[in-house]
Amino acid sequence: MRVAAIDIGTNTILMLIADVDRFNSLRVIRDEHAIARLGEGVDASKRIAAKAVERALAILDYQKSIADLE
Repeated sequence: MRVAAIDIGTNTILMLIADVDRFNSLRVIRDEHAIARLGEGVDASKRIAAKAVERALAILDYQKSIADLE
């Protein structure tokens, strides 16, 4: 079975695509990372900046397109 996982952090968005066999062993198909900088300016504003959200959404769209192909 092919699975994908996405980890959204303060600075990066990670995506792993892997095949899981009947013994629950993983074989990595794709390992993607991108810098979103979601935490940029959060200490001062206490909010995630609109530009950071735009970056994150663009990254997630790109990663989804990769997952759809795999």
